[in-house]
Amino acid sequence: MPPPLFTTFPSLPVFVVESGENRLTSQSEKPEPVNTHSSSDVAAGEIESETQRKHHIKVQQHSKRRNPVVDKQGGVVGGSSSKDEVFIHPRRHHHHHRHKYHRYSSAQAMGGEELTCEGEPSQSEVSEIPLEQQQEQQPKPEPRQKLFNGMEHNRSQSGRRAALLQEVDRLTKENKELTINLQQLSHSSQDSGYQQTTLDETLRKKEEDIQILKDKLLKLEANNKQLKEQRDAYKAELQDIKHREGSASEQIATLKAQNQELNGDVTLLKNLVYRLNVELDRYQQKLHKQGATELPPLKVTPSEVQEKEASMSWRTVNKNALGPLLEAYQETIQEKNDLILDYEQDLNKFVAKCKQVVAENEKLYQDLEEANKQIAEKCGTWHTLNQDTSLVREENELLTNQLQLQKEKLQQIQVTYDERVAELTRDNEMLVNKFHQYRGDLLTLKGQYSVLREEYDRLKKDAENKVPFAIHSASVSECRRLLEELKAKYEGDRSSLASQIQELLSQKPHLEVQLFNVTAENKRLQIHVKTLDKLLKKAQHQCEELQSRLVTCQVSRDTSKRQLQKAMMFAEELVGEQENLLHQLHAKQEENNSIARLGTTIVYRMGSLKTKLKTVQKGAWAELDVVEKRIRQQETDVERMKDEYHREVLRLRNLVKQKESIISRLQQEKMKTQEDLEVVWRAATSEDLRIKEKLKQASFLSDRESDLFLNHNRTFT
Repeated sequence: MPPPLFTTFPSLPVFVVESGENRLTSQSEKPEPVNTHSSSDVAAGEIESETQRKHHIKVQQHSKRRNPVVDKQGGVVGGSSSKDEVFIHPRRHHHHHRHKYHRYSSAQAMGGEELTCEGEPSQSEVSEIPLEQQQEQQPKPEPRQKLFNGMEHNRSQSGRRAALLQEVDRLTKENKELTINLQQLSHSSQDSGYQQTTLDETLRKKEEDIQILKDKLLKLEANNKQLKEQRDAYKAELQDIKHREGSASEQIATLKAQNQELNGDVTLLKNLVYRLNVELDRYQQKLHKQGATELPPLKVTPSEVQEKEASMSWRTVNKNALGPLLEAYQETIQEKNDLILDYEQDLNKFVAKCKQVVAENEKLYQDLEEANKQIAEKCGTWHTLNQDTSLVREENELLTNQLQLQKEKLQQIQVTYDERVAELTRDNEMLVNKFHQYRGDLLTLKGQYSVLREEYDRLKKDAENKVPFAIHSASVSECRRLLEELKAKYEGDRSSLASQIQELLSQKPHLEVQLFNVTAENKRLQIHVKTLDKLLKKAQHQCEELQSRLVTCQVSRDTSKRQLQKAMMFAEELVGEQENLLHQLHAKQEENNSIARLGTTIVYRMGSLKTKLKTVQKGAWAELDVVEKRIRQQETDVERMKDEYHREVLRLRNLVKQKESIISRLQQEKMKTQEDLEVVWRAATSEDLRIKEKLKQASFLSDRESDLFLNHNRTFT
């Protein structure tokens, strides 16, 4: 983005008034260089853009770095080029020039303050600047204080702008007063004694102000040192934090490695526990299968020996790694102990139930003995019943054998009956077929008889009409020849039509696929056209936004031009006033040499002022040219985007038209093929009817045979 346009004009010339001490000490010294490079940027109107304000602030900061700084000894040290420096020679203490010099210095004391650039305090305003604004010239603060300092900086800039505007008004008034005093200078040469006292008072006040400024400069330097110490402390703290962060990152890496190792150990322990549980489950199943009687005897060892063995076996194990496993085993042991207690309670209950069962068993034994006695009594009756059942079984077997013989006989009868029925049905079908065949032969014979009868009647009529036999035979041969030709022609036409039909049928799926593809392409292009319409709307919206931005840029450019014109007019008025003062000083040059020297300095400063005005004007016009070029470039970009969009829309429309023409052409070809098929079908049917009529006329085929012939041809086609 181009830098903002500023409506600036250089500062007024600075009239330096020497104090008494400096005047006495500077008689034997070289002239002191005074920097006049400071310029004042007075804004004619507020520029609302945020980027322009930011750039304005940057320019002000840059001008601050280039402004002169008051030295400890009260002198002025400049940072500008040598062209803008003015050397003020030490005053000569001549008695005949003293009253004139003091008159001018009194006028200079009234309006000799320096006007600085916008946002830059002069020496007379240093005492009024708060500490927060003075710290803006110090090194860059920490990031957490940037926002607060930026807000304070903006407030201070606005306050300085208002103060500078008031200072400009005051200086213009003082310039007018200066002209009035210069005019009165010629008329009031007799009042030199009174003016000498006023000049001494003003000089003392100036010296006091210079001393105050020196003290404040010392305070500012102390504050600057303090801020530098704070900055060094913050840097050291930052380095310490970075070192701590590096050590913490190393610790985190080591902890991550340890965590990975522990995760590996945990997974190994989990696998170990799972395998141990599987093995325990397998051994428990084996023990349950073997039974309680086959359990191996346990080796009972003393508790001290067990503890020693356990301590020896666990001495080589990492207890920290197996801690969770031991806790899990402890939990399982506790669960097993609880289960054992439950099983003991269940066993006690089972023993009580067993006692009850034993008592019931004794009662049952008594009942069994009584039942055995009753069984012995009923055993005789049982033997008799057993003999009766054996007899009944033998009778049942005999009856089953007889029933099986009857079933076999019945099956044989059924088989013979089925065979006889099949033979009779076959005979019946043969008879029916023969009946139909004979009936058909009878019908054919009747038809032949009718044909022969008709032929006989025709021949009889021909014989009656005295038709010769040779002519008749010739006509018959001619009819046969024509019939053969018609058959050959019919076969050729039929084969050609069949080939055409096959070709059209083979082309039909290809055309259908092409039609489907073209319709799908058409739909896709319609969707693409819709998307392009949406993009067109978006582009139009963007174009409208760009046009609105262009209008705003043009308005801002016009306002900047007006502001620049106002600033130039104001600067020209100031230059005119300064030239008037210069003319008046030239008129009074014969009266006082000091006034002549000041006039030369004013001439030099006016020349520098004019050169600065020219440079500012050139910079402003260059900025205007840059802005106009950017606006023209934006206009060309917008036009180019519009042209590209219109070309794309035309291309897509042409593509859609081409696809639609292809679809219409394929549809026409499809309709044409359908019409050709219909024409072929009609021609075939008409040809079949014509052949049938000719055959009937030639009476070589009957109606039934001709119908069969036509049906065969139709099925073939």
